[in-house]
Amino acid sequence: MKGIFKFLATFAIAAVAIVTPVKADAIDDQANWLRNLVESNIARAKTDQANQEAKFAAQRQALANELAGYAKRAEIDYNNQLALEQRQQAAWANELDRLKKRVETDQKNYNTSFLNEIYKSSVENVRIKNQLLGSIQDLTKANPSFASGVDAAKDSLACAQNDSANAKAALDASK
Repeated sequence: MKGIFKFLATFAIAAVAIVTPVKADAIDDQANWLRNLVESNIARAKTDQANQEAKFAAQRQALANELAGYAKRAEIDYNNQLALEQRQQAAWANELDRLKKRVETDQKNYNTSFLNEIYKSSVENVRIKNQLLGSIQDLTKANPSFASGVDAAKDSLACAQNDSANAKAALDASK
């Protein structure tokens, strides 16, 4: 029995010795397979990351180009609107200048016309005062009691002539 135990013990030791290297090789093979799998997954992840980064960079560039185009269109629209507003302001300024000149011309023409009517009236007033003086002088020849009115008529005529001269000066200055 001792021999059987020895044999079995020797067999068990030999089996363990033989099986252990086989298991170690299988573990090494599996470790190598797993290492290769991990490395291939890492390589694939790096490739995917590079592809994603390239895709995102392209998207960022497309978005930047789109935003730049939008900004350029907004700037062009702003400049066009500003130019339109400036043209409208210039047109209004020109229209206001034209209207102002027209009003000034109309006012000057009205003033001249009004002063012309005043001058005509003063000339008529001088004519009437002169006729009145002549009438008083004729009456004084027939009736000397009217002689006191001659001096008043002469003063009135001088005043009317002075008014006529002032009206003529104002009319001439308005032209």
